[in-house]
Amino acid sequence: MSRKIRNTLSRILLREERGQALILVLILFLLGCLTLPPLLSYMQTSVKSSRTYEKKTDELYAADSGIEDVLWQINNECLESLLTTPPYDPYDFGTTWSYDLSEQINGKDTTVSVENIWIPKDVPFLGAAEGRSIIESGKLVVTSNTPDTSTYQIKITFYPEVGEEDALMIESIGVWLPLGFTYVSGSSNLEEDPSDPYYSVPDVSLTVAARQSSGTSYRSRSHLFPALSRLAHR
Repeated sequence: MSRKIRNTLSRILLREERGQALILVLILFLLGCLTLPPLLSYMQTSVKSSRTYEKKTDELYAADSGIEDVLWQINNECLESLLTTPPYDPYDFGTTWSYDLSEQINGKDTTVSVENIWIPKDVPFLGAAEGRSIIESGKLVVTSNTPDTSTYQIKITFYPEVGEEDALMIESIGVWLPLGFTYVSGSSNLEEDPSDPYYSVPDVSLTVAARQSSGTSYRSRSHLFPALSRLAHR
């Protein structure tokens, strides 16, 4: 009798367990339906972001390789033989030259552009022929040093060609201050000795250029004597 009761209870419990397993399966299936789409969407976004990052990294390394290559060409004075269409001219400030690297970088074709930058402030850039005649005729040499921690000194020397007048006229002097430095008004002069009276009173103007670097311009119309002019910043 007891054995029959146990068998009956076992059959009842098994039937109930089968129903519980079905409920658990349905619950898990429902949870999967709720969580799987967002998870797949997140995975898809992650894959796209990874591919974009990899592409940008490859492009960045290719661009950096182009910069390193053109720096090597400049340092080894190879631009004239490399840039032939149109022929490279160091005195041409209005032309942009381009060339392609001989090999792909990270599967990317890399094109390098070269352009001469005109530095003098408040002076429009010259044509190639005019610039060559000025630079290659006489020699105007500008050297600089820092006599002390608060003074910046420049020395301008002109070497005329044979038969050329040595009374060169200086119209403007531009000084670019490094980041973190500021110009103190009235702290500059154009004399060999700061205590000497002015032979040409400068007109000083201050401008702020890109990246917070300051450019100071000195305008005068004075004869330049070798080893004479001195400019101090405090």
